Amino acid sequence: MKKRSARIGPAAFTAAFAFLACMAVGCGNDEGASQPGQALEARVRLPDYPYVQNDAIRIEPRLLDGLARDFLAGGGQVDEVPSFLFSFVPIRVFDGITRGRLDRLEEDEGLLYLSGFFGGVWLRKALHFRPSATQSLLLSDPAPGAAMAPLSPAPPTALSAGTRAFSFLTAFAAELNEAAREGNSAAIQEVLLNSLDTLLFLYGYNLGYLESILERPPEGVESPPGYLSCTHFLDCRTPVQGISELERLLTLIDGLADPPDSRWALMKEKVDRLGPPSRQAGYGIWNGFLSTEHMLPDDYFTLLDLSAGFLVYCQVLVLSAMDAWVYEDEEAGRVSLAVGAGMSAWIGGYGIGLISGDSEGRLPQIEARGLSTAP
Repeated sequence: MKKRSARIGPAAFTAAFAFLACMAVGCGNDEGASQPGQALEARVRLPDYPYVQNDAIRIEPRLLDGLARDFLAGGGQVDEVPSFLFSFVPIRVFDGITRGRLDRLEEDEGLLYLSGFFGGVWLRKALHFRPSATQSLLLSDPAPGAAMAPLSPAPPTALSAGTRAFSFLTAFAAELNEAAREGNSAAIQEVLLNSLDTLLFLYGYNLGYLESILERPPEGVESPPGYLSCTHFLDCRTPVQGISELERLLTLIDGLADPPDSRWALMKEKVDRLGPPSRQAGYGIWNGFLSTEHMLPDDYFTLLDLSAGFLVYCQVLVLSAMDAWVYEDEEAGRVSLAVGAGMSAWIGGYGIGLISGDSEGRLPQIEARGLSTAP
């Protein structure tokens, strides 16, 4: 069967990713511990969230429950929902995608959407942020062809701003999914090159964003020493671990520092041109519009980890795109586009969580019990 060529165009990719980036303004007890001789059963209960039936971003509760079981088995607690949902879930999902797992991309995007959405909900509540005129940007008609039958639990009865934004997000994710799986080599190369400016700006924005947070802890709180270490614009390290492909990608920094050919020279030019202004833009967000000054200490450290994760995923996305474009590697290009699809679901969910009132500030809950394996 002849493969269809991907419909997504470079301009559409760049514009849509820029829109998603702008949406993201931040653009116990041992009850659940696994005991010897017991198998662990976990379930994640989700409050309301914006969702419409679609073929691009699918919610699979079984996968989320499985990740919760792994989280608890590794020492996580049932009351550590932010750590689970904002760090553990995206790390595991992005690691799988960067390893080339494209057969369940839609379900992985569902996990990332939930992680991003409730991350936005959490930040909105932590900062006492009220959705405002930002919603007006999202009140246009839903994406053509998007089915409007909502998915439980407790779907909204009317099309909220979050639901409309989700419809746009699914249309964009569908194009990226198709490009990752079915795009020809030339189309993949073109999309990668034309998206790099936006991706570099997104990375730089989040680098400045994290730097500013580290410099402005709440009164009486000290930022963790050595939390962020950078030897190059794209060679930044944080405590976030778990994406195995990152270490290989970081070896590409040598090509940016001393370009061996014209393709690497172009990459260096983009970094030199976009790095400083994007970094400054992110830094300025926490120097005026938003403030960590009155955050609770636990919320501050959660924000650090969420932001560090965001930086790492952007880092993987930028470096993987450079890697695939410079070496004209079709399979690496498909993986990079898949990472971009996952990032779009995460960023889009984050932005929707910030502007949407669907969840009323509530986060999911983890329920667990140990089942005896004795006969």
